[in-house]
Amino acid sequence: MKLKCLMIGLVFSGIALGQVAVAHDDSVKAKPMHGGQLVEDAASHTGIEMVASASALTFHVTEHLKPLDVTGGAFKAIVQTDDGMKMHSLVTEGSVLTAKLNVPLPTGARIAFTGKDKDGQVFQARFVMP
Repeated sequence: MKLKCLMIGLVFSGIALGQVAVAHDDSVKAKPMHGGQLVEDAASHTGIEMVASASALTFHVTEHLKPLDVTGGAFKAIVQTDDGMKMHSLVTEGSVLTAKLNVPLPTGARIAFTGKDKDGQVFQARFVMP
């Protein structure tokens, strides 16, 4: 159990150090297209937008501001709240990944999105519930 918590903590630390939320072109600022929070990686031009509802977490993956099909990949969301951490496997449909929630996420919940597409490209993003 300690090893699992340590590994999850390392994921959050690595994402915090390695992820920069910037647009790849100053003339075209990336904006959330689905009303959520957006993290865009300047190096790969990929964006991950998280939309949280009372019953689901939904992530939209883009490349150069267009939907990026990540079918065949393996992705998960790690949610950290005052009650602890929970891992959610994400179901992929094209560029949209979802996980069902048993309860709404509280303000301040931290969410780490991580995974690889079928070609091995790594995707990571970190979000905090407003």
